Amino acid sequence: MLRGNVHATRWCAVAVIVAVCLAWMPTVHAAKNGEEPIPRIVLVGDSWPMFLWTGLFFWSYENGSAFKDILPGMGYGRWCDRGHTAIGGSMVTQWSTNEITITPYGVIGKLDFIEAELMAYPTLDIVHFCMGGNDYLRGDYSEFIDYEEFQMQTLEFVGDPTGGTFTLTFGGQTTAPILFGADASAVQAALEALSTIGAGNIVVLPTSGRPTYFCWFQGVFADTTVAMMTANGGGLTGDGDENVFVHGIKFDHGWEDTWGSESPAELAFAEAILEQMQIVVEYTLDVRPDVRVLVCDYDYMDEEEGGSVQDANKALAKAGLIKLEMVDRVRAKPEYANRCFYLNTFGLMQWYFGVPCDFDLVSVAPNEIRVQTTLPEDQVYGPQGTPGISGTIPLPGQFPDYVPWMGGDVEYRPPSIAIIYNFGKDARAPEWAKQMKGGNIHLHRQANQVYARFCVEHYYGAWLDLPKVLSVERATYDPFHPSQVLDPVGLDEVTFAVTFTEPVTGVDVVDFDVVMHDGLANASVESVTESKDGATYSVLVNTGSGDGTLGLAVVDNGSITALDDGTPLGGDVTGYYAYGTPYTVDRGVGLPVAVWPMATILLAVGGVLLRRSRAR
Repeated sequence: MLRGNVHATRWCAVAVIVAVCLAWMPTVHAAKNGEEPIPRIVLVGDSWPMFLWTGLFFWSYENGSAFKDILPGMGYGRWCDRGHTAIGGSMVTQWSTNEITITPYGVIGKLDFIEAELMAYPTLDIVHFCMGGNDYLRGDYSEFIDYEEFQMQTLEFVGDPTGGTFTLTFGGQTTAPILFGADASAVQAALEALSTIGAGNIVVLPTSGRPTYFCWFQGVFADTTVAMMTANGGGLTGDGDENVFVHGIKFDHGWEDTWGSESPAELAFAEAILEQMQIVVEYTLDVRPDVRVLVCDYDYMDEEEGGSVQDANKALAKAGLIKLEMVDRVRAKPEYANRCFYLNTFGLMQWYFGVPCDFDLVSVAPNEIRVQTTLPEDQVYGPQGTPGISGTIPLPGQFPDYVPWMGGDVEYRPPSIAIIYNFGKDARAPEWAKQMKGGNIHLHRQANQVYARFCVEHYYGAWLDLPKVLSVERATYDPFHPSQVLDPVGLDEVTFAVTFTEPVTGVDVVDFDVVMHDGLANASVESVTESKDGATYSVLVNTGSGDGTLGLAVVDNGSITALDDGTPLGGDVTGYYAYGTPYTVDRGVGLPVAVWPMATILLAVGGVLLRRSRAR
């Protein structure tokens, strides 16, 4: 009888012990579908990165985006991009001021949108950043510049005057006639002669673009609102339609009003764009220390904005210098060293397709395909370094010297095959649409694939090749439901599975740190075990004391390196990672909730055996 009671009691104890041991037993999580690409690149900015992500109604990418199309063929099919944060028509100021927008995460600010995307997808560590064009074309920066209205004014001649005179009027007084083509100093002297202005209260400078003179009121006019001058071009000579106009610089559409000039107004406008762009870039870099930002630029467009196509593209490339200067400022800060670069793309399409390069449509939207019609022997410059009638053109220069700044040949239009024509109207009629105005400023699908490939060749490929933490996942599972993590957990030990992008070595307990919140204390890393050929490691963690949440961070102290070539984790950027799902530790639960049903069954079986033994 006693023997039977002991036997049955032992069975009851074994039932509980088995249930608890099975609950605590570390298990390996089922591998994810290896065919599903993992997000590594996030596109941020305006319509240029947006078109890398989607063709809207113009075309459809074969695999969903330009990067998804080209990454597999370049050996990076394991990775992909995300493009929700590329918003067509957006301006830098809308991002820098955290303007509210509708996102998959709700109605939040644009900066918050970047942060939400990076935190929701911790594998994203490359930010493709492109914006600024809309700011030049239509941005109002008056609120970002310490400036009183109309302190800066420009004079523009129209109608191709060849000689004669003009006059300027300010405060009811008119200057003596000023010769067309006079030096800026002569214009300044004529204005200073007016008692309503006076000596030392205005500076007139020459400009190199459409505004011929830049007038800067100062002295008694400093920090005050200044009235607009008026001009009279009745004394000008030419073909009959010549005249002169005064424009007030309000930092609105500044790209056109100060075309090609080096005036203080243009420089102030450019500095304001730079400062707002820097806010967005540094905010993005601050979200996570493993993030890199590539500030990408535009390529030559086929739009006569503010002048000829050539003038527009020269100004566009000049504007790129602002982005480069911004990147240099960011890189000068120790916390951002090696994390921010600039990609020069001016002339890329000319180099790749050759000049000129017209096309015919083989199929229409949404699967629009273009085929080159310009014969190679008719091209002035051949494609991809192949000589044409006039030889070859260079690629745009890259880091560190960026020589040449403008690749291709800016005196020619971009290759037609690379451009979306008549944006927003009829994308399927290139024969006449190429002659129309309507925003011929975006790249077509084939050109976007070239652009994406260029990014990978110069930056993304090297970054994607670096060893990095892919995931930190809970790995203490319900033995009866292997896909379910035990949570809440009433355990003294739990296991995390840390997966890297490739096999690594040098992984030990000092490479990890516990992340405790909500009252949990004294948790610690107990052991690290290699599994899966060095690409995954099992980390056993003591849950310490108290209740709360318990996560695991990879601290990257420099010891973890790639097994094949010794490349350090994250390269020259920290490989820190602390974005896995934490456990919830609740010591009020004697057994994990998921285990109690099986424990109850085992206890019931033990009770039956106990009753049978007593019956004997």
